[in-house]
Order: sequence, then structure tokens, then C-alpha cells
Amino acid sequence: MHYIKLKLDQMASSQYLQTLITIKTTMRLLFSTLTATLLTFFSVQGQDDLILTEIMYNSPWEDLEFLEFYNNTSEEIDLAGYAVVDGVDYNFPDRALPAGAFFVITNDSVGFDRAYGSADVAYEWDSGSLRNSGESVQVINAQLDTIISLEYDDISPWPHLADGLGPSINLCDPAGDPNDPNNWQTNYSSTLIDLTQGGDIFADPHEWDPCVSDFEFWLQAPARNIELEDNVILEIPIYYENTEDEGIQVVATPNNSTTALIDVDFRILNDTLDFGPGQVAPEFIVIELIDDDLPEDREFISFNLFMDGVIVVNTPLVIVNILDDDSPLSRGVEIRGVIETADLKVVELFAKPNLELITLINYGLGSANNGGGTDSIELIIRHLLPEDGTCFYITNDTVLIKEFLGPIDNDLIYLTDDLDFNGNDAIELFERGQVIDVFGRIDEDGEGTAWEYTDSWAKKLSPGNRTSFEENNWNYGGVAVLDDIEINDDAANPYPLDCLATRTESPNQLDVEIYPNPTSGLIHLRSSKEMIDIKVFSPIGAALESKMVKGNHHSLDLSAEGTGVYLIQITDAHQLSSFFTVIKF
Repeated sequence: MHYIKLKLDQMASSQYLQTLITIKTTMRLLFSTLTATLLTFFSVQGQDDLILTEIMYNSPWEDLEFLEFYNNTSEEIDLAGYAVVDGVDYNFPDRALPAGAFFVITNDSVGFDRAYGSADVAYEWDSGSLRNSGESVQVINAQLDTIISLEYDDISPWPHLADGLGPSINLCDPAGDPNDPNNWQTNYSSTLIDLTQGGDIFADPHEWDPCVSDFEFWLQAPARNIELEDNVILEIPIYYENTEDEGIQVVATPNNSTTALIDVDFRILNDTLDFGPGQVAPEFIVIELIDDDLPEDREFISFNLFMDGVIVVNTPLVIVNILDDDSPLSRGVEIRGVIETADLKVVELFAKPNLELITLINYGLGSANNGGGTDSIELIIRHLLPEDGTCFYITNDTVLIKEFLGPIDNDLIYLTDDLDFNGNDAIELFERGQVIDVFGRIDEDGEGTAWEYTDSWAKKLSPGNRTSFEENNWNYGGVAVLDDIEINDDAANPYPLDCLATRTESPNQLDVEIYPNPTSGLIHLRSSKEMIDIKVFSPIGAALESKMVKGNHHSLDLSAEGTGVYLIQITDAHQLSSFFTVIKF
């Protein structure tokens, strides 16, 4: 399950947590066995053949909704003639649904694929949407009998956390009343999708996630708070599900697995959470991280919640990972490439040999905004499991990247909606808050420069981390080379798929001699390949001159232009372009 994978990825260093995960896994297996037994039993008793088992009505990620149905019989169901007639409109396909199988419909099949992977196929409904404030859902069979009729809500006693905070809701008892809100529960299986506003999506379409009888408290982002040691104050939101209660008070207490020291590494500013009657807003654990000058291993703070001195059962652990900013940097990751099109954003990174997977959370990305610098780390790399010596991809769209570059292992793709850059933005790679590699010049708008990659790409030539940009260590695709291109191989100058490009193998940089440079006006161009087009751009990126030429030699006169750095774009007979800079004095 995704939940277990998340815990293993980020808490492997704690024996206590490993024990907790083992217990959790065992319980999930027992619940799954019990659920399967119940399903078999109730199907024999003649319950409804198709039941609704999961609803995602207000996902904070791309407004992605879905309904999950389950064949609750021991035989396959012919879905021909079945239809959803209330809530949304959908006619089921003429196909058989095997016994014990799931069938999922969604408002966006492409977005569903991005979020949950191609293994979890979902069919797109015809029209309509699920209201966030409550909705009636009705399904009929081929005989026009109503077989499903329920009305969910977003307020207690229905699980209120599903209204935009990340989770779906799951049916608990397949034989119970689907209109009983106590028969539904908040989902706690993470999809590992990072959200800009923090937190995860919690859903597991095509699986049955057993309900937990005493599930009460919920953390939007368990084990996800990753902070630099920087005297920051953190407010950690804790939600209470049972809002019908008269009120409840719990106390957050660091547990024995906590490696950070109170009043040395952190201070607790608030540990008492008072939930009033009907309260749907969170209460906050508040802590302050203390900066020091000591090199330290990665530390974390782990809380449990207590009520009247007794631990609350099944309370999600609150994990705050503290990244020390005084230890030597390992520089275990580097930038290898960048791709930008109208819809697809990709940063290709390289995991060096002997990189410990758990240390990936030490790394993050930041992109400049038109030369305006970065706001430090904008994206922290989490959950990924690349092998040593492997290139992997950070992207905004798992579907488009596979369509564009070809088949890629899901373990090498990290999906995030935090990735936002344009073809004239530089990109920084951070380790523990310090820059360890860079593409482009952070304080320079890349438009009109040699390294501009609007609707294009750039690929590193020689390996290694560099904190200053070396323009000649990169291949460039040429501006607009990927404009309206859906498959990389269709581009006149495709993105190199090798983890590292080489100068000898790549045809992308033309061999052109420009002299004199710097110049007072007249310059001469001598190319090893036939030139067919020459463009000149001013120091501010404005197009000054465009010439159709034919030959290996040409001259340009910049005498009438002012002083500054000019950009020359040269295209050869194979439609390959390269950019060169000329200094005019």
C-alpha cells in the first residue's frame, strides 16, 4: 500500500517506527482478509450486486473526482444497461465486471491517470460533477431498478475531512446502509502527490481500505514536515473527525522515537489541543526549531496525542524532519537536463552512486522568475526511489512525460504541482538549503540568451555539480524546437535520452568560429557545416536581423549598434541551431 511505502521511505532510521509499520501492515492484512470474507458472505446472502465503495468529491489536486464501484457477488456482472442517473450522468459500457472487481468512473480520465497511474484505469463520465456540499448519487441496472441510492454530505456526522483537505471517503460495511454516515470513513492511504498548499491526496481507487473503528484524529500531511534548522516556528494542524462530540482536549507529547532534544533542538510552544463542539477547523501543535552551529545527523520530532494521560489509539504520528545546515554537503544529486513546452515541465536529475535513498529529502529545487532570483527551496524531493547512478525526472504530468519521452519506470518519476518555470527561467538545486548545482543565470532573464529553452530543452554535457552556470557545458535544443511537438522523436532536434549527453555524440552544437570577438563592428562567421539562416538579437533580446544564407562563410556588420553583448543564432542545413555571443565595444 502507498501508506506503508511512505513510512518505509521516510522513517527507516527508527526501530520504533519500523515496529509500528509492521503492526500496521499486519493489521491491514487482517482487515483485508476479514473484508474479503465479509464480501463473500454477503454476496451469498443476496445483497445488491453492484455497490458504491469510495467517493472523492472534493480533491484539492486538479479538482479530480471519482466514484468507485465493486462487484459484491461471486459471479461476474454484465454492466450493459447500468447507468448513473443522479449526481453525474454515466452509461456503463457493455462489458463484464468479474466477481470481486472494482470499476471506477471519474470527471477526468487523463488527470486520474496522472494521479494514480495507468494500472488504475478509470472511465470518464458523460457530464455533471459531484457537489462539495453534498450530493445524491443514484444507479440503476438494466431492468431500470434502482440498486444504489445514497446522499452524502460534507458535515458531521459524515466525514467532513473529505471536503477539500485531501482524502476520499470509504464504505466500511458492504452489508450496511450506504446512507448511514457512520458507515463511511476518511481514507488514510496516501497517493504521494505533493500539493502546493501542503499535504497529500489520500485515496486508493481499485482497492478496499478497511475502516478503523476508533479513527478520530487526522493529520493532513503525516511524516511530511521537512524543515531546515533555521529558528522557524511551525504550526502543525490536527483535525478532529467526530465533531458531534461535546468537545475534547488532547495533549501532544514527543514519543520515545524522537531524536531531537527539547530546548536544544526545538521548543514546544503549544501542545494542548482543545476541540469545541462541532468544530471542523484544526487545532495546532506549535513548535520552534532552534538553530545551532553543530554538525548533526538528520533529526526528527515525533508526537503522540494523549487524553487524560492515555495515548489515543491509531493517532497518526506527527513527524517533523529537521535538516541540519551545518554538516558537510554530499552533493549526491545533480541537474542533468530541463524540458519546457506549453504543457510539460521536466527537470532531469541524477542520483549519484552510494546515495542513500532516505537522504533525498535533503534536496530541493527552486526556479527563478524571469531573472528575479529564487525564493530558495520551492520543492522538496520526497518519496522517490531511484537506484544509484540513475537519472530520474521531476515533472508536472506523468502522462505527458511518458507520451513525450517514451516508457519510463514509475519509480523514476516524481509528480508535483509545485514545478512552475518558463523557458527563460534558471533552476537551482539545493542540498540542506544550500545551492549545489544550477542551470542558467538566476539573476538574468534568459529570453534571447544562448541558454533560453522556451518550447525546447537543455542537456548537460559533462557531469558534476557547479554553483555557477557554465554555458558551454550544455547542449541546447534551440528555441521552439518542441513547439507543437507531442513526441520527442518527431522534433527536428530531439531531447537526448542518455543520462548524460556527450559532445562527440551530440549534433546539437555547431562548430562555428566568430572573429574578431570582441568587435568594434564587423564580424566574420566560419562554420564547419553549411549555414542557411542567421539571426541577430540585441542585448535586451530584440530581433535585429534575420538573413537567409547559403555557405560556410558569412560576415555581419554591427557598427551601427550600441555596445553590449549580442546573440547570434545560426541554423545549418539540417535545421540544427546554435547560439553564440558577441561582445560589441
